Amino acid sequence: METNELIPIQPVPHPMIIETLDLEQAQKAFKNLQEFVKSQMRQNTDWGIIPGCKKPSLWKPGAEKLLFFHGLGCKLDSTSDTVVDWARGFFNYCYRATVYNPRTGAVIATADGSCNSKEAKYAYLWLAENKLPRGIKKEDCESKEGKYSLLYRTDNPDIFSLVNTIQKMASKRALVAATLMACRASDIFTQDESEEEEHAQKAPQSAQGASQAPPPPAKEQSEEDPVLISDKQRRLVYAVSRDAKIPDSEINDWLASNLGYTVDEKGEVHTSRIKAKDFDGFCKWLKEKQNYANRKNDDPTH
Repeated sequence: METNELIPIQPVPHPMIIETLDLEQAQKAFKNLQEFVKSQMRQNTDWGIIPGCKKPSLWKPGAEKLLFFHGLGCKLDSTSDTVVDWARGFFNYCYRATVYNPRTGAVIATADGSCNSKEAKYAYLWLAENKLPRGIKKEDCESKEGKYSLLYRTDNPDIFSLVNTIQKMASKRALVAATLMACRASDIFTQDESEEEEHAQKAPQSAQGASQAPPPPAKEQSEEDPVLISDKQRRLVYAVSRDAKIPDSEINDWLASNLGYTVDEKGEVHTSRIKAKDFDGFCKWLKEKQNYANRKNDDPTH
């Protein structure tokens, strides 16, 4: 039976309306975030240090941990800007990451990320002269100074093998950008990328690494808990020192006298303890020694 009686309806809060936190609540929330980052997120797995950046860079595993900590979900969708052209060998993947509250369905943040095969790190290879493909002349290539010798830029002849990598990079960029906004973590992390990231995530982590945390933003790394050079950088130091035939004793003396490192009972400074902030200066010295050794070998009077 129809009726004209008014039925009262209880108001339902809109899922996008968020109550403002008071100062005490905001301080507690940010403190909890910092404690989570410090205790649960690992350097070279969840985040990394890029030379020249004041803040650590957030990586995909770290973004996933932050979403879990905040109880948030993330949905990735390919956008209409995606281009997959196998005939021309051009690939441009675009994704939109939507971070949402699984309990209410409320969208917390969205961000787009893209990656394409024309980006320099995918489109080109930097090769030493003896690695150049047959028929490619070094005079026709752009060159730059490498760690050991001049490197020459050539087109990547096998871009198709990187299609999956390019696709994953696009989705990762979107995920990290949306996570930083949703979790209010931009004060701690940046989204700058490093070539070390993909390889570092595959490296085994020590128990000590699990306790390392990003340095506070805009502050220097503590001398009591310094960021050390990576395994790749240590291998580079070893390769250059062997190539230049620099005695270990000379390297130890230089590190002790110029950078203040302490030698052990054997009179050595382990390269595993070299700080990241000292790497550039150390490499410059090694390079000078290497160049001198090369000139000496080329001089027939020696």
